Amino acid sequence: MARSHDRDYFYKLMSANTAKAVLKCSSLRWREPRQFNDPFDHLVSFVFPYTKQAFTEALFRAVERLVYGEEPKFVEKTLLAKMTLVLRGIRGRAPREEILATLASGLAELEKQIEQYRANMNSLITVDLNKSRVLCVTEQNDNVVMWSHYADSHKGVCLRLQCIPEVDNTLLAARKVEYITEFPLFPTLDEHVRYYTGEAPIDFAKLLYGIPFMKHQDWSYEREWRVHVPHPVDAAGNGYDDWKENPRVFGAMYLGCRIEPADAVELVGMAKLKYPHMEIYQAKSSAEKFALEFEKVT
Repeated sequence: MARSHDRDYFYKLMSANTAKAVLKCSSLRWREPRQFNDPFDHLVSFVFPYTKQAFTEALFRAVERLVYGEEPKFVEKTLLAKMTLVLRGIRGRAPREEILATLASGLAELEKQIEQYRANMNSLITVDLNKSRVLCVTEQNDNVVMWSHYADSHKGVCLRLQCIPEVDNTLLAARKVEYITEFPLFPTLDEHVRYYTGEAPIDFAKLLYGIPFMKHQDWSYEREWRVHVPHPVDAAGNGYDDWKENPRVFGAMYLGCRIEPADAVELVGMAKLKYPHMEIYQAKSSAEKFALEFEKVT
């Protein structure tokens, strides 16, 4: 697993029952994005910061330059690049006005396809990305709101998950979530034009697979990191999969300040039996400030 960060560990909050399943099987639950509580998760669309008319006009000027300027250098033989070479081949045999009229006619047809092109690309986001599996973790173990939302109102637990290169665990590939206030912009007008003319590539896969790591600024308190797996071949049909990790990954367990005593006893027993290396802490509410404190149990 290629390492994408220098962190030693992350945290994962969950209910007591989920923690029992995790410790029993040494597995973590990966979910499809449709199950997330953010309605925009994996559904952010690209915004084109220019009109289709502006794009067509810029494309016309670019092709005119390539036809009548210096020898073009194409990195990809796009349809427009091939058309440019044809027009360059006849530029000395036909009036410039006639060639440019042919070009304008061809680009007029292209303009009609721009909206469909945009719709198709955003469809990849809404359909393709939502077949993924995602493991969500956080940098912190003491956020009171996170405990309320993800650990059964403090009746659950938080696990510290270690990043261990020698066991090649999945968390080595975790990527930090970017918190934004606006939908992302598509590449600039010039970059888009140069892609069509074949002068410069656009890494659409990179653009597409950046979407799972974008959330609105309102979620920034979560300080979230993710591991994203597109189109897992063995994905179950129920919207999640439980995939095993090396037991060494489970480094510590923090019991919620409201955990039921019976759950605490059972979880501690499971940890001692199967994870003798695991550190165990009990959370409690601070008597002096709005904060959680952790006392080591074992």
